[in-house]
Parts: sequence; C-alpha cells; structure tokens
Amino acid sequence: MMYNYRVLTVTSNPIGEFEGRETVQNDLEVLLGEVSENEGEIVSVNQVMTEPHVLLTTVVYKVQ
Repeated sequence: MMYNYRVLTVTSNPIGEFEGRETVQNDLEVLLGEVSENEGEIVSVNQVMTEPHVLLTTVVYKVQ
C-alpha cells in the first residue's frame, strides 16, 4: 500500500494576535481539522518557539 505524506505548518504569536489568529489552540485546531478532512493519520506534531515570541506548529500526516 502506498502512502503520501503531507506537512502543514502554521505560525502564531502566543503573546498576542498574529495573522488573524488569537490563540495557539486555534492554530492547532485548524491543522487537526485539515488532517481530519483529508482522512489522514498523524505521524508527528511539533512546536518550536523562535525569536521573537513566534511559535511554529507543524503537523506531518499520511494519507492513502
């Protein structure tokens, strides 16, 4: 069986609003909703804090 892997990344500022998103939780919900819509299986979820106060959330998932 062949799988395709997809990567979704969103940038947020957990201290305030950034790119129209208010919270990190909302960002993660958006990513997980995208995975659900594509009937994907999550392989990994990573969050990395960068300067200045920018949080990168990345979800890797596979679809058939």
